[in-house]
Amino acid sequence: MTDWPALLREIHLWVAQHPHWTGAGVALVALLESLALVGMLVPGVALMFAAGALIGFGVLPFWPICGWAVAGAVVGDGLSFWLGRRFGRRIDRVWPFDRHPELLRRGVAFFRRYGGLSVLFGRFFGPVRAVIPLVAGMMGMTGGRFFLVNVFSAALWAPAYLLPGVVFGASLELAARVAGRLVVLLVALLALLWLGLWLGRGIYRFFHSRARRILEWWFDLCRDHPLVEWLIGPLLYPRQRDYLTLTLLGLLLALACLPLQYLLPTGPSLSLVFLRTPWSDAFFSAVRLLTEWTVLLPLGGILGFWLLLTRRRVALLHWLISLGFCALFDALEIGDGVILRGLAGYGFLALVIGAQTPPRWRWLVFSVTLVWWSIVIFARLYLAPVTLNAWLLSLVASLVWLVMAGVGYRRHQSGRIPELGGLVFVLIAGALALLYLHQRELPVARPAVRALAPACWWRHDWQRLPRWRQDLFGARSQALGYRSRSCQVIEEA
Repeated sequence: MTDWPALLREIHLWVAQHPHWTGAGVALVALLESLALVGMLVPGVALMFAAGALIGFGVLPFWPICGWAVAGAVVGDGLSFWLGRRFGRRIDRVWPFDRHPELLRRGVAFFRRYGGLSVLFGRFFGPVRAVIPLVAGMMGMTGGRFFLVNVFSAALWAPAYLLPGVVFGASLELAARVAGRLVVLLVALLALLWLGLWLGRGIYRFFHSRARRILEWWFDLCRDHPLVEWLIGPLLYPRQRDYLTLTLLGLLLALACLPLQYLLPTGPSLSLVFLRTPWSDAFFSAVRLLTEWTVLLPLGGILGFWLLLTRRRVALLHWLISLGFCALFDALEIGDGVILRGLAGYGFLALVIGAQTPPRWRWLVFSVTLVWWSIVIFARLYLAPVTLNAWLLSLVASLVWLVMAGVGYRRHQSGRIPELGGLVFVLIAGALALLYLHQRELPVARPAVRALAPACWWRHDWQRLPRWRQDLFGARSQALGYRSRSCQVIEEA
């Protein structure tokens, strides 16, 4: 087991003695960590964690160190790629591959399965991390394509390896109450990321293999029941326009949810407000702001304008109907607007992207969508309590609507949307720009400080502060003890 305190003391001493070499040292660690086979011998994870902890302590700046780490990772993978191009298939006769050929076979199988994206995935996948760039060069991947994926993966890898150490170092400097909440939040977000990717892939594979049978079942149901065919038939038959049908189904869904909101028991309130800290308030407030109409409408306008410009009427009308569905639920005050807009509004964008994604990568779009949904729901519960009734109605209504809209769009789409990748980039840039414009609405990680005059404090301001601190789960702990002393001083005066 790594002795973290001793390791951190040694590195802190080295940094104090050689402050100008710290960035170069981090770059060297990242380079060796990414270099073919050498990375298996270098404790890169521990050293990057230690560098992150020093950032958390305030000893090192984050962005310069992160930049050095990215540069070292890019150079390390680049050298491995060059070795693969230089030796080609002869690499299996070089030690240690001549003694352990399974190392190379595993990397080749991984590259054949994921193609160029294996360079991105392999950087985070332990068993093949040390050989994937080597295999990419050996298998003839073009240098330009490798460079783009290499830089992008390194830009993700460096913060991912530094941030756990940053949180660890920062937590030692914060009060134990806040540190515990930050650790819980970090673990929860990592769990949501892993669960979303794993669950998304599993659900997609389950329904993808049964899509034909499910569609045949719907056709049989429509053939046997004329009312069902009149209601949902236009969604299934490409020759029939489904705009009116989709609008009608949205109205019926809203009218069905409206009485349920009052008939069903409210249930307990779901809340994660006990995890709130100034350091995480800004992030989750930004997530919530992305679901507000002040951001959703401009992004929807950009998407709608491009669909209109490229004459993709089917996608445009389905998109407008989806926005109208979210607006209808907001107008009727059904469920929770943040959850519904975050799921239904952005869910249709995922349908459009997934429809143009190669079949073998559609699971990734589905998984990323599930991660986004999880973060939206988590942010909503983090910022304020939500009743179980509103949470369930929003979740179920969003999923039902996306199933109907997805079937209608997939059965009626006409051609691919030109330059969809560039459009997605513009939407992401627009969302970041809108967040920047609304940054005054987001909490900052600086607690408000107000100076009090001694006379005001002794007169009445001391009564405004709580008698107890609250622990992670809201229970009272750590009596502050100032109230009784203040009362005693006032009484004696």
